[in-house]
Amino acid sequence: EARPASPVTAVSSRSHALLLLAPLLLLAAAAAAQPTAELHGFGELQIRGLSDDFRADNWYASQFAPVLNLELEVDLAPQGLGPFELVQLFARVEARYECIYTGCGAFPTWRLFGDRAKFAPRNYTDGREDPYRGVLRLGSNARIHDGHELVSLTSVPPLDRLTALGSTNLEATFAPVSDARFAVKKIGSSLGPGVLPAGPWLPSSDIEPIGSLRTVPNVTLGLPLRPVVPATAGKREPQGLYVPSFNLRPRLGQLDDFDQNFSEADLAWNHGGGQDERELKELYLDLEMMDGRLWMRLGKQSIVWGKTELFRTTDQFNPQDLALSSLPSLEESRLSQWSARAVYSLYDVGPLEDVRLELAVNFDDFEPLDLGRCGEPYTIYLVCAKTFGLWSHGVSGLGIIGEERPPNPWNDSSGLEGGVRVEFRWNRFSFQISDFYGYEDAPVLDFFGGYERRVDPLTGRPLDARGLPLVPGQPAAEVLALHPANRQLFDLACSATVGVAGNFIPELGDRCLVDLLNDKNPVLPLNLTAAEALGVVLGGSTNGELVAGLLAGASGTPVTVDLAPLNADPADGTGSGFFAALGAMGAFLTDEQEALLGCGPFYGIDCDVDGVDLFNAEASVLFQSFVQVEPDPAVATRPVDGLPLILPGARGPGDPGYTPLVDGCVDPGASPLCAGASLLTNPLTGQPFRNEMGAVSFNFMMLLAALDAARDPAACDPSDPVTCSLVQDVFRVAGITRPEVRAGGNGSYGRRDFIWHGGAEIVVSYDKRNVLGFAFDFAEDVTKSNWSLEATWIDDQPYSVTDRPRHVSRRDTYNLTVSVDRPTFINFLNPNRTFFFNSQWFLRYISSYEGGGAFVADGPISVLGTATVITGYFQDRLLPSVTWVHDFSSASGGVIGQLAYRFTENFSATLGTAIFYGGPESLPVSVREPLVQNQGNNFTYRRRFNGLVAISERDELFLRLRYTF
Repeated sequence: EARPASPVTAVSSRSHALLLLAPLLLLAAAAAAQPTAELHGFGELQIRGLSDDFRADNWYASQFAPVLNLELEVDLAPQGLGPFELVQLFARVEARYECIYTGCGAFPTWRLFGDRAKFAPRNYTDGREDPYRGVLRLGSNARIHDGHELVSLTSVPPLDRLTALGSTNLEATFAPVSDARFAVKKIGSSLGPGVLPAGPWLPSSDIEPIGSLRTVPNVTLGLPLRPVVPATAGKREPQGLYVPSFNLRPRLGQLDDFDQNFSEADLAWNHGGGQDERELKELYLDLEMMDGRLWMRLGKQSIVWGKTELFRTTDQFNPQDLALSSLPSLEESRLSQWSARAVYSLYDVGPLEDVRLELAVNFDDFEPLDLGRCGEPYTIYLVCAKTFGLWSHGVSGLGIIGEERPPNPWNDSSGLEGGVRVEFRWNRFSFQISDFYGYEDAPVLDFFGGYERRVDPLTGRPLDARGLPLVPGQPAAEVLALHPANRQLFDLACSATVGVAGNFIPELGDRCLVDLLNDKNPVLPLNLTAAEALGVVLGGSTNGELVAGLLAGASGTPVTVDLAPLNADPADGTGSGFFAALGAMGAFLTDEQEALLGCGPFYGIDCDVDGVDLFNAEASVLFQSFVQVEPDPAVATRPVDGLPLILPGARGPGDPGYTPLVDGCVDPGASPLCAGASLLTNPLTGQPFRNEMGAVSFNFMMLLAALDAARDPAACDPSDPVTCSLVQDVFRVAGITRPEVRAGGNGSYGRRDFIWHGGAEIVVSYDKRNVLGFAFDFAEDVTKSNWSLEATWIDDQPYSVTDRPRHVSRRDTYNLTVSVDRPTFINFLNPNRTFFFNSQWFLRYISSYEGGGAFVADGPISVLGTATVITGYFQDRLLPSVTWVHDFSSASGGVIGQLAYRFTENFSATLGTAIFYGGPESLPVSVREPLVQNQGNNFTYRRRFNGLVAISERDELFLRLRYTF
């Protein structure tokens, strides 16, 4: 299971680092001759407010943070110490308290942030209900939030419909996570509005990414290939609503901290993911020896190798805290680490001057970019996908299992990060050549494992997660461990739908909806079990129509429905005695056809007696005749050698491999073996079914329509099943894949799978990479400008892509940063001071970039530029400046203007504004989506957030007051 960072490990890492400094500090203290010390720093107040497009009704306070920064410089040995000519200590502590979480007794900002939050900003609460059921637009498109109030999980689609359907077990099902509250953000999708749950929002809601519902009783009925989950077991074993996947089991207990569980006090004091030493920001020892030729710095420090001030091109050693503000400066956001650094001066070598060789190594435990946690004021809402993904996996088995971080360097040398740099000057040029070998600070979302209905495409027999036969009679523990579908999600759906059936069949009010088809309790007035009644109805005979009407009429108005009878074919089963006489489906289906319903000899249960097993059934077969599907749906397709192969039992005349001995008869003219069969047509449309299982699907839809019509005859008309809410909502337990053959589609449309047969588990990882860098700067007399250039080559950098099952593609990346500045007089604007013009350009080239929109990153060439103008008035006491940032690929950017005034030598104030623009671009649905959803049309989302798009809804006013001493 994902576990928080061990305090013992963290303290051990810091202790090792301090032990390196302790001997030198003790020696210096013992030999010091009147050491000198200086204490200086500043106190600051940062105030910020946000609004989208500066609309008056959108404003909210996003920051009210007093900051105290203290810096201590101590010359421990003014006369030197042994071989060292210089022994100096530097320490910096910074205390920051963010009043937004508590209001500090003066502001009601706690309503939006912290443990008492009741609302979320408007930008996070624009989610709407999905009106689509399949390809049809039905239902409302109302706002999910009442105002901007945070909602519980059961208010988020699709769970919001369960209360309306009569679920009585939602509260008990989600009891262990009932404190979680969410803002629901609208995202563009190809069908329907699309939503991203942002949360859990409250810091008090702990995130447990593995087995958070293990204590909730499991009510799912047991079957041979769907065994009962133990009520209690070892923590790593299935129990309650927790069944770890086949891929996850061997990794339990091996995952690392994911930097999301922080208390309100932690966040208020800025003790987040990148703040291991809390208020201690820097602590290092400077040493010089060999007549100043060798300089060393040991301790917690920042190593800055870049020559430009905005982009981290060759500057690779230190990560950043990106949750401080919208665009925090490198100086403010850089996170110091325990490191060792040495510079050896070679002085002049031939024509080269001031030649220096530098070696540096990070021996700290790995720290990635601090992206924050969902619910922090300056965390972008994309981070909420990580927060929710971790939380979601604990509940449903879908999402992010945790993080895989580099090993602690004190335990494994592979966790070390290091680099070498050579600097020199030639004429007026200053050069740098560097090489950094360390870990990527930004996370990579890597595919960990996927769920599927895995069967042999030639026989239709079930396979386990290893591709080996899964057969009735295997021990229950073995089936739970090896089943390729998401049992945890199925059991969650079962628990959450308890009570829904009671609205339609009162005797089954204590049963869940998804295993209702297997229930063995008699249903009045039929005196048949639900499983037996279902078998008769799916058979489609006159008796089936009678049973459907009586079953529906048991709870309301009698209903009459027309069903599609099945054909008795040469290889069909004999059925089960009495039920065969009633016309139950077992007498009309082959073993392969029954297997498509999760029953029959392949699954060890009798379809007429034990019912249809939705956990093992093929959703595309069961839903193919529903009114909400595409005109030519992909039914039971599997990719084999690049071609769509239809599973045995689901084929119809004209499909490759069709034979009545396996697939049954749908057209008497299709084969001599079907000479005595009837043409199977849809009673509502008169159109022939594509295959015999299409008639079974139709009968299933009509049963749902009959049950709903008996409950609410004014709203549901069985002759128009799409009007029936039960037909609409049962359909929502399935999602559709991309139409490509490799994704399970038929080339035109995707395949509809149950949600427990799709989706994926994701792991957050950090790649080791080599960054070869080159930089130089120079002054140019013709234009009187200064130039700086940085270039890097990164080998096999990972990029997120949507057309790979593993979601990652590796490409060589070339970066170039160019900075140019020039002081220029504009006399009519400022006769006493120059205007300082600066422009920086960041260019990235991704080799072998593939078009078609699959890459999440723009390419192959992307360009981002800035332009800054600064000047000073009243002897530089008044400093206005403006910066424009624009990303050309995403057409996003921002304008940041500020006005700084220095009242005295110590006290200053800065007032400014930031205006951002841009919007998300389209991105294809992934081949393996973390959750299969009801997509369609062009199968794209509007969720490509490059450039400054992620903060484009975040216009800002800010004030900074600072007193230095």
